Amino acid sequence: MSAPSSSSGPTASRSAVRDWPSVRDWPLEGLGDVETALDRRVASLREYEGDIARASGLEESSWSGPAAEAARALASAHTGHSAALASSAQVALEALREYRSSAEALRAAALKLEAEASSHGLAIGQDGSVSGNLPGLYGKAVARKLAERASEVLAGTAALDRSLAEALVDEQ
Repeated sequence: MSAPSSSSGPTASRSAVRDWPSVRDWPLEGLGDVETALDRRVASLREYEGDIARASGLEESSWSGPAAEAARALASAHTGHSAALASSAQVALEALREYRSSAEALRAAALKLEAEASSHGLAIGQDGSVSGNLPGLYGKAVARKLAERASEVLAGTAALDRSLAEALVDEQ
């Protein structure tokens, strides 16, 4: 999870940085529930939009007069609002799916990197630094390379979080 921030709003969440344990233990499973809910919402909005568009009582041949015109205008507005909401939810759904897929890849990379570090008797710290006792130039090179890769994973999570936040803010 992102580190807490003293300010609020989308800008504050964009600047939050994940630490190594939060990447390794990233709880992504619940995102599937959000995806399912958004998917259902998109389908129901599209169905509602279609139901209104096909409502036989709103055909000009079956009903006329000022009330009929007002009802048609309202139905048209509802269809437009429903279509806009469905489109917005679809964009959010696609962004969330991309986020989850990329986050799963980053989490897997973090776990693999941590296993590699452990196999050398090294550990990855909360900030992505590497510590341990692997002597000699080889040991220093291994630790440096692991730290570089850990830094790339952390940078990737920050970029991913910003990307999803921007996509969702654009849809508000």
